Amino acid sequence: MMAALGVLNMAACNCPIQPLARPFIREPDLVRKIEAGKRGLVECVSCNICLDHEGTHGLKCWRLSNRDLAEHAWLRFTGQLH
Repeated sequence: MMAALGVLNMAACNCPIQPLARPFIREPDLVRKIEAGKRGLVECVSCNICLDHEGTHGLKCWRLSNRDLAEHAWLRFTGQLH
């Protein structure tokens, strides 16, 4: 119940949730890693490329490989992103 109240409070204060969501896009298993003892920085560099593709491509981190990053650059260069 407390988690649901936290979500409602964030929505009521118009707080951005992207900063909380990006690390989970990069590392979907982040909760398991934290439970296993992971500490320190997450792999997400907060570049927002994942949000550039919102509504046009699947939700993923486009910095996982050079191929994905090159595809992102091509889509941006050719005007295929909104």
